[in-house]
Amino acid sequence: MTSPVVKGLDELLECLPVELAAEILHDDYDGAAGKCTGITCDSREAGPGRLFVAIKGALADGHDFISQAVAQGICWLVVENDPGPLPGVTVVKVNNTAEALGWLSAAFYDFPAQLLTLVGLTGTNGKTTVSWMIEQMLISAGYQVGVIGTVNYRYQDGSGREVIEPAPLTTPGPVQLQRLLRQMVDQGVTHVVMETSSHALELGRLAGLLFDVALFTNLSRDHLDFHGSMEGYFFAKSCSLPAISRKRGRPWLSQSPAVWRQ
Repeated sequence: MTSPVVKGLDELLECLPVELAAEILHDDYDGAAGKCTGITCDSREAGPGRLFVAIKGALADGHDFISQAVAQGICWLVVENDPGPLPGVTVVKVNNTAEALGWLSAAFYDFPAQLLTLVGLTGTNGKTTVSWMIEQMLISAGYQVGVIGTVNYRYQDGSGREVIEPAPLTTPGPVQLQRLLRQMVDQGVTHVVMETSSHALELGRLAGLLFDVALFTNLSRDHLDFHGSMEGYFFAKSCSLPAISRKRGRPWLSQSPAVWRQ
């Protein structure tokens, strides 16, 4: 059975990119020396020893639920807007809490993606089909493979038993995503194929991840209610592509001429 994860807040904050400008505003707990036993952006999951990250979402703002999280006993709070001193809570300010959540989650689980060959798929259509094809090719080549996508999240554990989790989202939130990747690593998975939705890319769920290979299937006029325009939609889809050159420089593929015109 996997041991509970415990991290020092200082360990987590050290992993944040300098661009996030992390700063401890108020320290009324054990500060950076304290031990964190969990991370959440859902105030209903807040509790003693946990770090609450206040995310500004499309429908709700986590800053509006800070008092609820504090009442449930959180020790640390990451915000964009300073709530002022809070009894028993260390407050850390960053300039983008959504991106910070991705990095903090990756650090909490010891950056499991760095131990995997990570294949990212984005595009309006075809992600699930292509991910299945890649999964089967990798399995045929003798690799132990995990898949994160629209149908489910699945992998084989060390004993060969298939582990399947339901997929409420094509790309899970940062905490669940990093926990899942850590489970896969611990069970011997070597390659992970991940569908990356445009919502996940734009909302920062993949912050802290670098892909070995990224594939762009196509781009059509979907999700414009969320992205506002084709240009905004393309920008969200292309967010994963620069990550390739920062890791191992694998090529990316596209079926859409519009991509190549950029």
